[in-house]
Amino acid sequence: MNVSVSIVIVNWNGKIFLKDCLESLLGQTYNGHTVILVDNGSTDDSVKFVKETFSNVKLCLLDRNYGFAKGNNLGIKYALENYNPEYILLLNNDTKIVDKTFLNGFIDAAENDKEAGILGCKIVFPDGRTQHLGTRITLLSWEFIKQESSSPYEVDCIMGSVFLIKKAVIDRIGLLDEGFSPFLHEEADYCLRAKKAGFRVKVIPALKVIHYWSGSMNRIPSEEFLLNLYKNSIRLKLLNDPFFLLMPKLALNFFSCVFEKSSDAALGFKLQRKFLGNILLYFKAVSLNVKNLLEIIRKRHNRIARLWY
Repeated sequence: MNVSVSIVIVNWNGKIFLKDCLESLLGQTYNGHTVILVDNGSTDDSVKFVKETFSNVKLCLLDRNYGFAKGNNLGIKYALENYNPEYILLLNNDTKIVDKTFLNGFIDAAENDKEAGILGCKIVFPDGRTQHLGTRITLLSWEFIKQESSSPYEVDCIMGSVFLIKKAVIDRIGLLDEGFSPFLHEEADYCLRAKKAGFRVKVIPALKVIHYWSGSMNRIPSEEFLLNLYKNSIRLKLLNDPFFLLMPKLALNFFSCVFEKSSDAALGFKLQRKFLGNILLYFKAVSLNVKNLLEIIRKRHNRIARLWY
């Protein structure tokens, strides 16, 4: 008998992606999975479309756009209360699974490694180019894995577009940090927390999912995206890095954010970066973190305390 899996998809005005995403899920040969669509107050008839076309998809309807972390958290709570799954799969609405046995392989990989708490896969663009293979963190920087592998391997972080979580991880460290709202870096923070709690984060490269990254990100104005990128990159370091590395890492973060031209173009979308505008946005991001500094300090303390009990 297959273990139970709840698949949580957060949607906000993503009707154009839902047919491919939901059809690819409902066509899986795996028995024991429930699909839950969390709708963040869409105004593009997403809910009507799902009700009329995918009656077996469970709907969790929200009154407005709560962002990625809170939307997923509400979906996870809904799944745990109603279906008590052993795994939660967070899946972006702009994804498509081609292989009908994908879930079988994903769950088998998770079951075969008792220490693995979070699993990802190979994520590709629609044209087949590799988009993401996981990230490793060095002393002062992050490195996107570029070398392809045929065997599963351990990483520090995976992309949140395909994010399989064992229930034991949720029981141990809780849910996503909603302080990263509305989007960016909440999945990296969750991976780092899981590793500190003794779980492994792994990529299963034999499995792949198509991610229409540019389709979702191109709808977001560059200034809004950059502000969230800067704000959450600072928050991520304040919550997770050792104290002795905080200052050099924050300094490097400032220079990379302000002077970097367009590293995100490789992910399929372009950001309009301007030197003076970058500086102003960065210091606005700093001010937002200063405003929340007491909350960040308390959360960092509570996370450490939680691991001791």
